[in-house]
Amino acid sequence: MTEKPFAAVANRSAQRWDEELGNICVYINAELCKACGYCSHVCPKEIIQLSAETNSKGYHYALVRDIGKCTGCRFCAIICPEVAIEMEIVNRATAQLEG
Repeated sequence: MTEKPFAAVANRSAQRWDEELGNICVYINAELCKACGYCSHVCPKEIIQLSAETNSKGYHYALVRDIGKCTGCRFCAIICPEVAIEMEIVNRATAQLEG
């Protein structure tokens, strides 16, 4: 599998394996995040929160606190105005083709 350029610059990521969906990876680029909080408000499982740490611009960036509850809905990535969140889901069939 080729590495995504975004993943290389994302300094916060989380991933988990889901039996139905496959591998769920959430990439959050802390430097792009401006702490608007939209992602945490739209998350149906309430697993995104703002970090106690700040990025170089002084914003408390978003992070995934419990990837085990992530459903892969992508609401966080869709609503992010700074495009600081990306989600990648690699299902079993795709992983077997690439592997």
